[in-house]
Amino acid sequence: MDKDKFWAIIEKGVGKNHIPTLMRELNKLTPEEIISFQARFDDIHSSAYNWNIWGACIIGGAHCSDDGFTDFRYGLIALGREIFEKALDNPDSLVELDIPKINNESFGYVAGDIYKEKSGNDIYDNYPARIGACDDDLGEQWDFEDYDESFDRLPNITKKYMKK
Repeated sequence: MDKDKFWAIIEKGVGKNHIPTLMRELNKLTPEEIISFQARFDDIHSSAYNWNIWGACIIGGAHCSDDGFTDFRYGLIALGREIFEKALDNPDSLVELDIPKINNESFGYVAGDIYKEKSGNDIYDNYPARIGACDDDLGEQWDFEDYDESFDRLPNITKKYMKK
C-alpha cells in the first residue's frame, strides 16, 4: 500500500473516534490489502523511532518505557499525516498538543484484529518483508533530564514542561 492510500485511511478517523473508523475502513479491504496496510503502518511507525521524538515524549510527561514509546508513536499516527510528518521534521512542534494523551496502544492492533476476523489467521503469518525496517539510527542520544541540553534540542517543549 502506498503512503497516500495509507494516510487517506488514517485521515478518515482523525478528529473522530478513530479506532471504530479505522475498523470500518479496514473491513472494506481484502486480507491481502490489510497485510499491506499493516506493513506500511509498521514502516511509518518505525520512522518515528528516534531520540528527538522520544525526548519530546519523555519531557512532555508521557509514559515512555520502550512499550510506552511504541504506544506514543501509534498515537502520533492516529493524529494524522500532517501532525505526524510535522513531528518528524520538528519534534518540538508537539508542544502544540497534550503530549501525555498521545499514547494509543489499541490503535496499533486494529489491522491485526480485523485481519484475524476476516481470515482466521494471525496477520504476521503471511507478513511480507519489511518496507523500511527500523535501521537503529536513532540519531544522537542525549540526556533528557538535562535542562540546557533539552532546551537546545526542544526549546518549546522544555520551556513548557521542565523546570530549570
